[in-house]
Amino acid sequence: ALEAQQRELAELPQRIESLEAEVHAISAAMADASFYQQDSAKITSTVDKLNQLHDELAQAYHRWEELEKLQG
Repeated sequence: ALEAQQRELAELPQRIESLEAEVHAISAAMADASFYQQDSAKITSTVDKLNQLHDELAQAYHRWEELEKLQG
């Protein structure tokens, strides 16, 4: 179990970086006025994806904090 936790802890920074990059890309696309000229279903889908990514990021940071304490 300890090895699995150490591996998870080692992989989390890369996972977080990947999630943050995806959030940044979606946010940049949404900052363009043309984004809101597309189909409303596509807009809704993108906003939902962004919200999901924010949730995943929060969970990843929380898990990282938990694992850091366990390693402590």
